[in-house]
Amino acid sequence: MIQVQIATRLTSTGVSDVRWVLVDPSELPGGQELAMALAPTGPAPLQPWEAEATRESRWWVRPLQVTVIVAAFGGAWWVADHMIGATQSGAAPAVGRSAG
Repeated sequence: MIQVQIATRLTSTGVSDVRWVLVDPSELPGGQELAMALAPTGPAPLQPWEAEATRESRWWVRPLQVTVIVAAFGGAWWVADHMIGATQSGAAPAVGRSAG
């Protein structure tokens, strides 16, 4: 049996939550299996982008974007009109004038 120490928490002052594990040498992977387990894996290969299939399945995105932008501008215009219109109609006292 091989005694292996495993730390579950690594801090700047050391390790904590140390656990000990017993490993049987006959259960260890062989040379080829060990090399495959330790070999770094690279990023997944890129898949080709299918522009036509994406455009056809998402035809509704562009009209939705236009609708949201038009609604945002319309809402901003409405708020600005009501804020400016309220001050010009005399509903709110102007700065520097007394209310009475």
